[in-house]
Amino acid sequence: LQHQVVRAGRLSALGEVVAGIAHEIKNPLHSLAGTAEVVDPLIPLDAEERGLWDSHRAELERLGRTAERFLSFARPGVLLDAELDLRDVAARLVELLGAQARQEGVLVRLSLPEVPVFVRGDRDQLAQLALNIALNGIRAIGAGGGTLLISVINETREDKGMACLAIENNGPRIPEAEIEQLFDPFFTGTPEGTGLGLSIAARIAEQHEGYIEAANEGLGVRFRVMIPRSAR
Repeated sequence: LQHQVVRAGRLSALGEVVAGIAHEIKNPLHSLAGTAEVVDPLIPLDAEERGLWDSHRAELERLGRTAERFLSFARPGVLLDAELDLRDVAARLVELLGAQARQEGVLVRLSLPEVPVFVRGDRDQLAQLALNIALNGIRAIGAGGGTLLISVINETREDKGMACLAIENNGPRIPEAEIEQLFDPFFTGTPEGTGLGLSIAARIAEQHEGYIEAANEGLGVRFRVMIPRSAR
């Protein structure tokens, strides 16, 4: 609990800094994107410079997406506080993963209890949280294919009153020294990663008065999203 409080404070402070940086990046980006829209039709499709210009526009779009991810970490959207069934979040996650999982040859399995698992929160934000974790799992599995198991537990034995959305994969295990750093901003195990996906997930969990933990167990690596159950 002490570790979670310290991490929450660190994320909040860093969020303010990141928000300022992202804002300063987005302002000139808007101007550059507007200029690009004007210039684009002036360069013929068969011009020698067209390839360089297309690369220029693609990089502008990539930088824009990165700035948006910074803002998502720094200032999560307004939380819609409504009662929902955690099984619906799991089912939505399977839908969102469909195309990516098929492309990578990953089998997605779903394990749900027969009775509803009610929590309070925002369905879309919880789905985004779970999607960030699951996509990391698919990348960890790699192109060789593997299994991703998504399950919902009504109440955990060790943490009464908490519902659990578990996401497991049979990819490589996480080095024990890295487990505590997984949710730190900008910590990433891949060269192409920004290190913000799991940080954003942690921020959303904290908004829901919950938390996320990771361990080398289950199929190989298991993330557990813990959310307080509804008083129903």
